[in-house]
Amino acid sequence: MEQNLMMFYTGTMHSASEILAEQGQNLKNLKTKEENQLKMCSLAKELRGYLQGGKVDLLGEILHENWMLKRTLASGISNPEIDEYYESAMKAGALGGKLLGAGGGGFLLFYVPENRQGQVRDKLRLPEIPLQFDKQGSALIYVGIKPHTVRKERERTEIS
Repeated sequence: MEQNLMMFYTGTMHSASEILAEQGQNLKNLKTKEENQLKMCSLAKELRGYLQGGKVDLLGEILHENWMLKRTLASGISNPEIDEYYESAMKAGALGGKLLGAGGGGFLLFYVPENRQGQVRDKLRLPEIPLQFDKQGSALIYVGIKPHTVRKERERTEIS
């Protein structure tokens, strides 16, 4: 599975909180959107069964179906530029994909058979981000000063 996943940076930023707020409001008001979110949950369960049964290539199909449903949840999840990237990747050989996170920009993930990856790269012409599964699990990454460093600096200042 790992060798068939490709991730690209779209170069666009987004406001996850705004998109998630709209999505939450939409789910309260529209039965169809709630049904779509429930279908997305059932797709995850379906995918688990496929993966456990060794049917890894169905990941692409499930990603595609999930992305089509996710786009209906809020207006900011996708935009014409992201839709164009997605369609280009699909025409070049991706079996499915999705925008990672809440939507609106950031990273596109595609499931692409190895023999079609060159075509997808050439078609998208976006920065490709190397992707590798991690067996360690979650880790905290800090950019800038770490909280414990600030605390130590404060303690040093108070002692002086």
